[in-house]
Amino acid sequence: MKKIIKFLPYLAVFTFSFFSLPAASTARLILDTSRALYPEACQNGVIDSNTQQAGCNVWDADSNLTFNGDMNLATFYSAITMNPYHTPPSPLINQSNTIRYTGNITGGRGSGYLIGMQGVSNNLTITGNVTSQSTGVVQISGGLAQRLPNQLHYQKSFLTLFNTLTINGNLLLQNTGGYGQVIVLQSTSNNTVVVTGSVISTSGGAGVVFTGVDLGGIYTPNPGSTSGNTVTVGSITSTNTYFGAVGFDKYANNNTLNSNGDITGLIHNDGTGNVVNNGTNKITNVINRGTLTISGTHPDGVESWQTRGNYGAINFTGSTQAAAGPTTFIPHAGSSNRAVHLTTGTHTGVLNGISDANLHSTRTGTLTGNGTSSAGSANWTLSESASGSQSWNLGVTGSYHYFGSVPQLQSSIQETANNMRGAFNSITGSMNFANMTTYDCDLFGGNGGCVSVGGRYTGTDNPDTSASAIVAKAGYKFNEHFRYGAFVDQTFNSKSHHVDMDMNTPMVGLMGVWNQNPDQLGMQMKLANTYQKTDATITRNAPISGDDYKGDTNINAQSYVAELSWRHLNNQKDTLLQPFVATRYAIIDQDGYNDDIVTYGSIEQKTLTALGGVKAKHQLNPKMTLTGSIGVEHDLNEDTDDLSVSVSGVSGLTAASMTSGGEDKTRLLGSVGAQYYLTKDQRIEAKFMYEQLRYNDANYKTAYVNYTIGF
Repeated sequence: MKKIIKFLPYLAVFTFSFFSLPAASTARLILDTSRALYPEACQNGVIDSNTQQAGCNVWDADSNLTFNGDMNLATFYSAITMNPYHTPPSPLINQSNTIRYTGNITGGRGSGYLIGMQGVSNNLTITGNVTSQSTGVVQISGGLAQRLPNQLHYQKSFLTLFNTLTINGNLLLQNTGGYGQVIVLQSTSNNTVVVTGSVISTSGGAGVVFTGVDLGGIYTPNPGSTSGNTVTVGSITSTNTYFGAVGFDKYANNNTLNSNGDITGLIHNDGTGNVVNNGTNKITNVINRGTLTISGTHPDGVESWQTRGNYGAINFTGSTQAAAGPTTFIPHAGSSNRAVHLTTGTHTGVLNGISDANLHSTRTGTLTGNGTSSAGSANWTLSESASGSQSWNLGVTGSYHYFGSVPQLQSSIQETANNMRGAFNSITGSMNFANMTTYDCDLFGGNGGCVSVGGRYTGTDNPDTSASAIVAKAGYKFNEHFRYGAFVDQTFNSKSHHVDMDMNTPMVGLMGVWNQNPDQLGMQMKLANTYQKTDATITRNAPISGDDYKGDTNINAQSYVAELSWRHLNNQKDTLLQPFVATRYAIIDQDGYNDDIVTYGSIEQKTLTALGGVKAKHQLNPKMTLTGSIGVEHDLNEDTDDLSVSVSGVSGLTAASMTSGGEDKTRLLGSVGAQYYLTKDQRIEAKFMYEQLRYNDANYKTAYVNYTIGF
């Protein structure tokens, strides 16, 4: 039998921690020996119930352990846990351990769970009652732990499968914070839990929860599927208003809860769950947005939780009427942690397998917003799809939305304004890049013509956006002093944060250049413009539910630049310096739109900007030339509308500021690049440009490669 790790209690900030052991160590020893206070707890035999304050942590395989005696745990200590600690680079998986414990467990105040299982095919039997004043009583978890700053976590995945936990007694959660869960199964599959007694939360914590995320908040694993688990209990009692007595989140698939007694409290389902109500036991209420199967006695009440494009179905097997009489049905009106989006239409099959006689006769009603947490009005009717079919549809006319509170709604609107600023930044950066002579086709052949094709990749941060584009430009030298040109910039791949722009319409522009001398030295003046019109879909992430609300609008952008420069060649004839000053006037207009709840007004941004700097070219040899520029720009005048908003029936909303994140009125810009001449009339060029942007302390970076030929 391999060595068992004795008495590694949880630290205050860990539920199941991953500690680093010395690489040279071959024995599985605990990291902090000062915490190994009571070694008898992990040994066969009887522990001293008068002194036992820390429990037993097993890190092993194929162990067989039997011990007994009550545990009265100190703060932050757990009772019996199985943790796969990692000695990088290879993890150890707990597997095939059998532990039998007899005694009552009490305590564990603080963070963490008293009973924890990770690993494969372990078997733990507890005979006695377990009472927790901490986050919860039982956690069975797997997944991927992410390293947190200054913590000893390793980013290692671990499996938790096919474990069996039997508790011959009651589980009680009685912390004072109104949080936690009695039993939670997280990112794990095919485990079996049997509690012969009652599962009770007197603190407001949840009962039995199937989830893909860490609800303890100790570390944050990537959400993972929780599937195929079975939990059997004597009864459940919880007043928790979200996960309730039984909770299945959206990561839960095909898990089963068997109850041999009453389920006093709520069943919450946002995934795929099964509830087997054995006998004639009571189920208080069900709120459902996923697919839920209820076997046995029907619940007293059910609520269909409707969100954007999702309303779920409850499937009944068996025909036993609810303990309180025919089951009542209503659409869920919303709560502090459940948004509701109910609109005109027919939602088919919200209830299936329940007879007319087993449904309460009240099957119509109206949901009306109160103007502070909800808005709108919707009439609803529950009707059988065909007489005797036992399949029920929910018909809705009107529109009703529950959004939580005006401050929550206001916050989501302000976040939308921040995303719009990011889109404006991206558009501004593209126009500026085009105007900084980058799209000037200036390599002319004998006929005075120039054409160029190339591509650019652009990235903007805060929020992150990226775009790839094909660029075509052309120029014509009218005479030795004047030339003009045009460009087309067609984006073909764009990724943005909640502002998706349809780039079917390219950015276009014209330019004209006058130079004082035929050799283009001396004074030079340039006039240029850009124009783009694009359709945009803007997404607002709703508070509470995280549902996306989208609206379509148009964005028009144009800019005009006048630049005056002086081109000077050094005595060695290999370096060209071009100091410049310029002014730019830009306008961005966005039309008003609606996202089904919020109506947004139009926005116009006007800016007048002064620029100054120097451009340079240095010829390394007849074929290779290096290029660069550095400059600064300053907004002389800027006028941006606030984002006006309204929701019918809701007061207290204010316009969202388009400048609340601050503005950088003075900004740096620069570029580096190289030109390689294949012949005197053919050139390959690469350029990288950096620019600070007006909003969100954001930066704009563009890489551009092109091939130019003069003819």
